[in-house]
Amino acid sequence: MIRNVTLAAGLVVGLTTAANADYSFSQSADQAPTYSTTLNFDEPGGPTGVVDQTAWQAGYGLQMFDGLGPSTFVGDLNSTLGYPWLPTDNSAFGMFGIYLKFDTAVDHLSFQAWDNSGDPSPMGGGFSVLLLNSDFSSYAQSDTYTPAWGGIGDTWYDVQAGGGDSFDFVLVTGWGFSPETVIDNISWTTVPAPGSIALFGVALLGNRRRRS
Repeated sequence: MIRNVTLAAGLVVGLTTAANADYSFSQSADQAPTYSTTLNFDEPGGPTGVVDQTAWQAGYGLQMFDGLGPSTFVGDLNSTLGYPWLPTDNSAFGMFGIYLKFDTAVDHLSFQAWDNSGDPSPMGGGFSVLLLNSDFSSYAQSDTYTPAWGGIGDTWYDVQAGGGDSFDFVLVTGWGFSPETVIDNISWTTVPAPGSIALFGVALLGNRRRRS
C-alpha cells in the first residue's frame, strides 16, 4: 500500500508501460457511457469526510485510496475546497492520484475527473489513466491528456477492454508537482468469473433438458 508522499512520488517517476493490447482510452467533453454499476458519492447513507479505502467494498466490490493512502476525502468540494467550478454534490478528492481496486475484473469504466497538473510538457504535467499490476507498475496507459481544472477542459473519461481482456486496478492521476485529483460519477461493468459462466452453462443445459 502506498502510504506517504515519498513512495507516491517514486511511483509517478518509476512507472513502466507495456503495450496497450485491446484497451482503449478516451477523454471527452460529452458524457461518457453509463455502465451497469454506478457510484456518484451521493447515494443515501454513503460515507463522507475522510473515508477509508474499504468503505465501498461490501456494497460495490471497490476499494479506493489516494497516493497518501489508505483513504480519500469525500464531500461537496465546491464549498469544502472553495472551488466554485466543481459540482455542488459530493465528489472524491485525493493527492498524488486516486486508485480504484475492483474485487472482480471489469471491462468497461467511465468517470469524471479534474486535476491541477496542467498541460503535458517535457517537464511534467498532464493527466493519464493507467491500468496497474499488483506491484503498481503499469501494463496499459492512456495518452497524456490536458485535465480539466478551473472550469476549463474536458471532464469525462472512458476505458474499454476488448478481445476478452479485463482489468481490476486503475490509477487516475496528474503528473504535476503536487497533483490534486477529483473524481465523480464512476461507472463500470464487471466480468463474470469463469466459474460463474460454467455454472450458468450447466443451468441452461439442465433447463433445456427439462423442456425437451
